[in-house]
Amino acid sequence: MGQPLPQGAPGGFLAGAVQTAMGVAGGMLLANAVAGMFAGEAQAGEPEAEPEMEDPGFDDSGEW
Repeated sequence: MGQPLPQGAPGGFLAGAVQTAMGVAGGMLLANAVAGMFAGEAQAGEPEAEPEMEDPGFDDSGEW
């Protein structure tokens, strides 16, 4: 039958594809982190106050 793979043998196409995908994802995370450092000073804005709406109350007039 098939012989066991020797130590350090490549895992085939899928192992290479996974390794490449992990390298690309890691590179994008690193690039985003570096770009964030040079993006300038971030300022947190305060949320705008929503205009107060008049409370119509409960209207049980029976009309549809």
